[in-house]
Amino acid sequence: MIDKNLILETDYGQLKDFEGNARAACIDTRILKPGEIFFALKGENSDGHNYISAAFEKGASLCTVNKDWYETNREKFMGKPFWIVDDPLKALQKLAASYRKRFDIPVIAITGTSGKTTTRKMITETLKSAYKVHSTMGNYNNHIGMPLSLLNLNTTHQISVMEIGTNHFGEIKFLCDILKPTHGLITNIGYGHMEFFKSKEGVAKEKGDLFKSLPSDGIAFVNLNDPFISKMETKAKRITYSLNSKKADFSARIVKFDENALPLMKINNKFELKLKMPGKFSAINALAAFAVCSSFKVNTEYIKNTLESFSGEKQRFKIFSVGNIKIIDDTYNANLDSTISAIETLNMMKSNGKKVMVFGDMLELGEFSKKAHEIVGEKVVKSGINRLFCWGKNTIHTFRRALELGFGNSHHFDDKSELAKKLKKELSDGDIVLVKGSRGSKMEQVIEEIKG
Repeated sequence: MIDKNLILETDYGQLKDFEGNARAACIDTRILKPGEIFFALKGENSDGHNYISAAFEKGASLCTVNKDWYETNREKFMGKPFWIVDDPLKALQKLAASYRKRFDIPVIAITGTSGKTTTRKMITETLKSAYKVHSTMGNYNNHIGMPLSLLNLNTTHQISVMEIGTNHFGEIKFLCDILKPTHGLITNIGYGHMEFFKSKEGVAKEKGDLFKSLPSDGIAFVNLNDPFISKMETKAKRITYSLNSKKADFSARIVKFDENALPLMKINNKFELKLKMPGKFSAINALAAFAVCSSFKVNTEYIKNTLESFSGEKQRFKIFSVGNIKIIDDTYNANLDSTISAIETLNMMKSNGKKVMVFGDMLELGEFSKKAHEIVGEKVVKSGINRLFCWGKNTIHTFRRALELGFGNSHHFDDKSELAKKLKKELSDGDIVLVKGSRGSKMEQVIEEIKG
């Protein structure tokens, strides 16, 4: 529980008329539960201060507000409990940092360019066989979401598994200063958020702050397949994992892929795993989870059973059928590395019909955007893909590059509905359709029109 003393420990702002306890924190009155603290954050399209009345009506135990708002509105809310501060977001972060100090449990932090959420979910589900596990809520992994998730930790939990994300320099260090992880895992270093990081070296520098934050008695889980991660500095003990390297503590090889590109893998020449998620990237994520859970002494048979039954996350290479046409929904997000991996996985899948890629803009790539989208065009041409449908201002470069290389079955659209109409006319039984794009591109809208 969050009590008065914990808030006073932050040494921030002024507390008025609050003597009780609170459970967790919330920034959205639509999902606020009785007893939670409401933080009135100001966003691009909404100001939480407009919902203070609603927060108290829903049973908020305390509202955290800007002091200027409070001075203007204090008469209306006389006697109500308030935490009055310069910046409610800063208050949320300070409260989470103070709250973390009350818990002496392992905290596993996970970051990386791709695969963070899938790997976190794999680890969380597997650890649940032996421990009471706290984990990130949904995709709450940034400077707002991570503190909110952390404030859901309670005294019944024995391990916390937290995902942390970044798109600017300094954010990983900032989050780690709040979270104080004891264990860290970086999935990979790729071309993510290049608008801000400029290069893979920049991404590695930022992500590497996780390993630097770990204590000397902590553990860093090191992916030896990634040339950047394998060289990262840390005071912590290193537990290594790798595909096809006997030097790693946990080494695996992919025995084969089936017709749906589902891998059968063997770990340390002893344990076989047949995954329900396709592609090489799924095997690496599963190996990472195996390494983490083994280090926490989870029964190997349970690790195997959990990983083999794990079917992945929504919009992350999820496969389903519309009639006799197979659709791959990979619309949650996209960067160059994940897009290339998706193309390679589609290439491995057996089909009685055409292989089709529907591609939306990759975002936050900055000066690298044109080149990255051209590279996707080149990969499509070299693959077994038969049709390419592009949407967005950046994928025009993918479309043009494919045409330059002689790929005539390439199309570009400014309207998703027009794309979907053209696509539906060309699809036939046995086809496989990969739909990929950054979150902001909302390529799931094309899937909905195909299903309709």
